[in-house]
This record gives sequence, structure tokens and C-alpha cells, in this order.
Amino acid sequence: MRKVKLTQAQADAIEKIIDRNKAEMVTCHIEDPSGWFYEELKTMGVDTFIRAMYIGYEVEKTPGEKILDIWNTWDPERSNDEGDRGIREGIKMVLKALDMKVDGIN
Repeated sequence: MRKVKLTQAQADAIEKIIDRNKAEMVTCHIEDPSGWFYEELKTMGVDTFIRAMYIGYEVEKTPGEKILDIWNTWDPERSNDEGDRGIREGIKMVLKALDMKVDGIN
């Protein structure tokens, strides 16, 4: 079985309970998933919850984090290439068109 992909917020919530009795936590989730203190767990499916608790998980990057990774790959300080600068300008234009804010870019 493979690890599930979680958002950073879901992963943070799982980390707060993962050291408790796992079987008990699963039972609680099955009986009343909306009873969690952590909002991120309330909407998590039972299968995802069980796999995160027993198999593990990977944190899925947000679209902004993925864009920032691309942004950091094309660093005009390391290159005098016009293409590199063009890629960064293109990213800025797309973010502006989408009215999207990504820390470290705009």
C-alpha cells in the first residue's frame, strides 16, 4: 500500500494525534468524524485517515508551492539568459491574471 497525500494542515493535525492509541483514534473517526477538535480531520475519509495513521503520508504541495519551486529553478542571478528572465516574467503575468499571491514571487 502507498502513503496517502495530505495537505500540510491535515499532516499537522495527524502529527498531533499519531502517537496516541491508533486503533482508538480510528474507532473515534469511524464513529464520529465530525467530532475532532482539528477541522482538517473532520472531512477526511476513513480510508485516508487509516492509511495516514498506519502506513504514512506525504505532504502534497499547494499550487503556490509548486509555482514557487519552478520560480526558484529559473534564477536570473545565476544566468544572463534572456529566456530565464522571460520565464520569471511569464510566471508573474500568470499569477497576476489569476489574481494569485505567492510569497516570494509577488
